[in-house]
Amino acid sequence: MVLGPAGTGKTLLQQALSVFFWKLGYHILAFAPANANCDHFTKAIAKIDLPGFRFYRNYPSSRDLGPDKMTAEQGRHRRVGHVDGQATGIHKLQFMLHRVHNRDNEKAEARDHGLEQGVINESDLGELTCFLRAPGSRGRRSSSSFSEYYDARCQPEEDDSQQTESSAREGQNKVDVWEVFGGYLAQIRDGSFPSKNVEEMQKFEWSYEACKSHLVRLSRFMITTTGNARCWELEANFGMNENGDRDDCKGIVVSVDEACKDVEPNVWSGIANKIWRDHVKGAVLFGDEEQLKPITTSARGAAQLNMYRERLELPLPLRLVREGFPCVRLVEQMRMHECLSDFPNRQLYGGRLRDGRGTSRLLEEERPGLKRALSGILTSRMGELERAQWENTNTERAVRNAWIRVSGTVEKDHFQSRKVATHPDIFFEKIFPALHDYFWDDMEEEVMIMCAYKNSLIDWRRKARKYARDHDLPPTHLPRFVQLDASQGQEAFMTIFDGCIQKFDSDGKRIWLSGFLNDSGRANVALTRAKAIRWTIGGEIQPDKFWSDESPCYFNDFREELKTQDLIRGLAP
Repeated sequence: MVLGPAGTGKTLLQQALSVFFWKLGYHILAFAPANANCDHFTKAIAKIDLPGFRFYRNYPSSRDLGPDKMTAEQGRHRRVGHVDGQATGIHKLQFMLHRVHNRDNEKAEARDHGLEQGVINESDLGELTCFLRAPGSRGRRSSSSFSEYYDARCQPEEDDSQQTESSAREGQNKVDVWEVFGGYLAQIRDGSFPSKNVEEMQKFEWSYEACKSHLVRLSRFMITTTGNARCWELEANFGMNENGDRDDCKGIVVSVDEACKDVEPNVWSGIANKIWRDHVKGAVLFGDEEQLKPITTSARGAAQLNMYRERLELPLPLRLVREGFPCVRLVEQMRMHECLSDFPNRQLYGGRLRDGRGTSRLLEEERPGLKRALSGILTSRMGELERAQWENTNTERAVRNAWIRVSGTVEKDHFQSRKVATHPDIFFEKIFPALHDYFWDDMEEEVMIMCAYKNSLIDWRRKARKYARDHDLPPTHLPRFVQLDASQGQEAFMTIFDGCIQKFDSDGKRIWLSGFLNDSGRANVALTRAKAIRWTIGGEIQPDKFWSDESPCYFNDFREELKTQDLIRGLAP
């Protein structure tokens, strides 16, 4: 177990250990609970340049770019593998990904390293060959199982004369799956693919999945979610050689990032899989028990029907530590500036967090000119004399740690998910122009908008798309938009958190800060994603009669602390 607060380098250590064991000749399975965590890990691993280093990100079947999603008909019904719901086709997909490849590695998409994209890339290179029996040979039905066509052990025993005749017949039936897939790919690109022909579609799907299986067998490093650990691509192929056995597999090392927020069966899924559990030589679990806990749907209000609910919320790594398994605790954080780590350290970690070297650098040293741009946003309602006085007297903390006061009302959808329409409106009107002038095409990497509720996230993204259309901006010129729970494990130079904090809803009723948002784990995640600048956008917090010293309101304490330091700024009348 490797446990530690935010910013202590757990994910970096996972990368280092994974590559270390890969160089020793082991097969590596890197897991994380969410696709966002896996994509973040993939982009980091992509920066490593080693001879023969082949790794792939395996997406769940719902996100797979399969043959059924490569045709225009599917574009009307699916968003996966399409641009804004429009079918890209393989040729358009290649053009879109080519533009991504022209950007530097830091901005590269995790999709570029997906198993599906790997099939397309290897087919274009034309360097791989793999001869298998064509679907339907020897009376077999078309199937997605690679081993059914590959593994000779699946065949019934035959005498010598039968084997000679059978071998000759099978030699005629074997085809190069890469050549077959490449032929279909060429047809898709020139528009001649017979998508209405059921037999051709089945053969295309067979060649596509056989090529995927071949790549998995060639790779010793796979990345996927814990929920996808038992997918057929891994179970049927990972660690196997071209003879269909694992005799050449030195061993498998499993690592699980953010293991403290995943449910226990998912964490064990990749370690105790009966297909390869005998080959697992080691497992490393990474996490922070003070952040999000495993999800449990048991009632937690006045009526609690599950008397063991608290046990369900106990993270597996923490339980294993209590049972005596080895654990390394990281305590030195290298992510947040010291003025940002102060509140989480005192309120959430009990003072156990240490600031490492480089966390006290001045903003002007890190990003020349940014402090002036941020000061211009925060003082937009001041006169020239007042603005000059504010800029001369206020410290680093004033621009790094601010609460943007915005009036508004909370709206709820039929799922009771919240949004405040004025929050993104004020952002794009008062804040975004100055940030865009400074960060330009680095906005997507440097600025992250975190939303506590899905309804709010949808509203932010919708207004961002409209703003981009009106001002002709490419996607990289917009900030990242993520839901709070999905942001764990991610970081950005600047974060803006929208917790839909207001006193009243659209009907004039009082709004209490929900327990969902006031959970210590979610407060931890919201306050520890920023490296240099942490802004919060919202109104006043309505005190809840149920709050007490035993159950504090972290966001209320945070806002009150900023208020005493005069760090609450209003940008609109």
